[in-house]
Amino acid sequence: DKISFFIISGTPHDEMLAITKARRIFKYFKGIYGSPTTKSVWIKSIIEEQKLDPEKIVFVGDALSDYDAAKEHDIFFIGRINNSQENVFKNNEVDLLVNNFYELDNYISQFVF
Repeated sequence: DKISFFIISGTPHDEMLAITKARRIFKYFKGIYGSPTTKSVWIKSIIEEQKLDPEKIVFVGDALSDYDAAKEHDIFFIGRINNSQENVFKNNEVDLLVNNFYELDNYISQFVF
């Protein structure tokens, strides 16, 4: 009730809807957005439609496109690094890095405004 969750993905929009419905997680998200629209365009749209303050948004992602979209809108970014691959964020000033999404439990309370 305190946090609104959105999915913004490079996966095609209709496929994201189908995946979240099949996994029965659709109901946990206020919005689910996919390609071909870019992540940056979706962020702008969500901020405007939901009347959100970018300073009160946290973007969690595992790709440079996630980082780039968040930084374009001055949004705090948490990068998830995959230990089996090279850290794609190593040359960027990521606000916070986690090894997996389960680590978010350790940090999420600080983002409840």
